[in-house]
Amino acid sequence: MATSDKQRLVAPDRRPPFGGLRGLDRFATWFIDVRAYPDPDDRLRAKVFVVSHFLSPNLALVIAAMLYFVADVAEPPLYWLVLGFVLFFIYPFTVKWGISYRVASVSSLVQFSLLVYAALYYFNGIISFIIPWIAAIPVVGMLFLGVRGAVLTSILAALGILTMLLLHFSGHEFPQTITTEFQPLTFIVSASLSLIFISGIVLCHLSLYWLSQRRLHLELVRHRQTSARFRAARDAANEANLAKSRFLATASHEFRTPLTTIQAGVELLLRYRDKLDENQSTEYLQDVTRQVKSLTQLLDNLLLVGEEDATDILCQPETIKLGDVCEDMERQMRLGSESDHQLELHLQPDCRTAFLDEAIIRRILSNLLSNAIKYSLPGGEVSLSVKRDNDNILIEVADQGEGLVENELARIFDRYYRVSETARVGGTGLGLSIVKAAVEAHHGTIQVESRLGAPAAGLSSACRRPPLRREPLRVHVNIIDDNADAFGGAGDFNGF
Repeated sequence: MATSDKQRLVAPDRRPPFGGLRGLDRFATWFIDVRAYPDPDDRLRAKVFVVSHFLSPNLALVIAAMLYFVADVAEPPLYWLVLGFVLFFIYPFTVKWGISYRVASVSSLVQFSLLVYAALYYFNGIISFIIPWIAAIPVVGMLFLGVRGAVLTSILAALGILTMLLLHFSGHEFPQTITTEFQPLTFIVSASLSLIFISGIVLCHLSLYWLSQRRLHLELVRHRQTSARFRAARDAANEANLAKSRFLATASHEFRTPLTTIQAGVELLLRYRDKLDENQSTEYLQDVTRQVKSLTQLLDNLLLVGEEDATDILCQPETIKLGDVCEDMERQMRLGSESDHQLELHLQPDCRTAFLDEAIIRRILSNLLSNAIKYSLPGGEVSLSVKRDNDNILIEVADQGEGLVENELARIFDRYYRVSETARVGGTGLGLSIVKAAVEAHHGTIQVESRLGAPAAGLSSACRRPPLRREPLRVHVNIIDDNADAFGGAGDFNGF
């Protein structure tokens, strides 16, 4: 299928149909019980049946008025024919009252055929102006009842014509109701009206068919869109469940590792406290302390996630010493780091104070700095910079860890998401999502920047080269400062 065909299938013509067509459809639908005609073809034929039974009597009345007022025909057959065609107005109401349009169509077709041949007989026979209307009989039958109706009405039309021919060739004299003077005029008017009737009901059928197909197409498109949204929601739910399952497995591991270390350290202290010297005891106690801090941070993250799910994170800004907070966090990270990372703090003098929520800022810095340390190579440099940028405070945490590809960089703030290359490093995939939520609690925005560097020189095989180095990865955070006049306006936080 060509691209244009696919586009037409998915995006049908949205232009509204002609107002008269919609009005005609609503008018015909008023007479039809849609539940009685579940087949769209039956509904369409029923609508054409209704419309034609309002069109044909009016055209017949026009012919009768011409005969009465122009041709001076005032014979009883004219009155009976007028009455017969007026009765066609009743058929749409019979359908509304519950009679099947198919049953009503058979009766209507027989009545229409009898009226045409009666008019043919009483108005000059074989040379009558009614002859063009004989062609309308099978057309109406086809539109009302399909092929069966066409066959039935064709038989009726053939029988009528044969009967008229037999009467004509047998020498029967037909009533000469229309004088020779008015025969051409009546024939032209009758032929024109019959053509209007046939083309009108055919056009009505095609128009209503187009309208029904358009509605069906729109319903199909809406159904496909709904199905697509449902599949997307289902896939998202499955992905969320899978992510939560991975998170539970990871969280279990993250809890088990420090608990095992704490248990082993405490058992050693209890069992061999008399044989251990002071340095060894202190080392074990420090291990226990570090693991307790790790558990505390993990629990804090889980509590913050629960708080974020339950409601918006409560932000209570106040005047804080931002410089002291940064120095304290840098000191804690230095003490808690088990490797020889180089931590550097660059603080401008005009960024010592700010109007922010200290607890939330500490969570932001704790997660950013711990991530920078965790994912940096041993001996790598991690820097925390605080400076003023116009009316903003810019906090930047930069590291020299492994690179990130662009598609993973776009998902770095998704909850439970972990970069594929960091599976060897412990973590729950919550840290940066918590940072994002904490930033948004300050009515701020967050942005990540990362650029991959070149591999080490002299290596050509991609599968053997060492981890790629990268430029400092930056997270831009814009936070509204409610006391901008006193403390420098918005805070702009940059970090891993």
